Amino acid sequence: MLDTLFAAVCKLAVEGAQAKLLPVPNGPKHQFLVQHPNGTLELEEAQPNPRQHVAGSLPTLIALARKFGLAQVGDPAVAAANGNVSVWYSRTGVVALLDDATRRDTVTYPLTLSPQLALLQSLDQKPLRMDQKQAIKFLRIDLEGCLARADGLLAIVRKLKWTAGKQSDAELEHARTSVSRSTQAEVSGASALPEGVSVEVPLFQGNCVGKKARVQLAIDVDPVAETFQFIPLPGQVEDAILMGEGWLGELLTAGLGEVPCYHGRPF
Repeated sequence: MLDTLFAAVCKLAVEGAQAKLLPVPNGPKHQFLVQHPNGTLELEEAQPNPRQHVAGSLPTLIALARKFGLAQVGDPAVAAANGNVSVWYSRTGVVALLDDATRRDTVTYPLTLSPQLALLQSLDQKPLRMDQKQAIKFLRIDLEGCLARADGLLAIVRKLKWTAGKQSDAELEHARTSVSRSTQAEVSGASALPEGVSVEVPLFQGNCVGKKARVQLAIDVDPVAETFQFIPLPGQVEDAILMGEGWLGELLTAGLGEVPCYHGRPF
């Protein structure tokens, strides 16, 4: 709007120094009056500001992109007026450029990683030692709905008894170093603590892709310190995010029809 007003002022400066810009009495802000040197008045309208819509859902963005993209396969005059629509997507969001030539009018749908995947990403970057209470919260609350109920991991962690400092064993097996013989008996056999666990987590906040990705976690136990570590295997968190981007691209391609769709960010 300011660019339009500036252009109008420059035009008036050429026509004559006596020309003035006047507000429209009780009129909308996008209208103004031009008073020419001869005293005549002319009503002008400023161009609207560029669209910067933020969609509340992925279907909304697709619908808007298709609405403007229909011009690409319709009347050439309409296509020239509306420009060419393109859509870009990544793990940070989806951006529809309603005119790829000017890149001024946009519709965006921001994305953030799901709380579960963001937590696994932080553990991948910096493993965290948890005591038994923290480990139970991690499995029961932080990863709620992500664990297979049949594996019984939460129940195993709940029942694990720490008796380090009593009679100990020298075996260097998983969950057994410096643990008493009585504790080894409790975690052995069918109820033994596994060396890893597979979790299925939503990719993005709101699970817009409608699918979950699997991430394998190694379980490291320090019987002396009585702590756990749940460590994503190398590369699995990034692979899950890439998988989510791939599913997002499939949804967009299927919904957008003739509108082109690209993996990446436009700016």
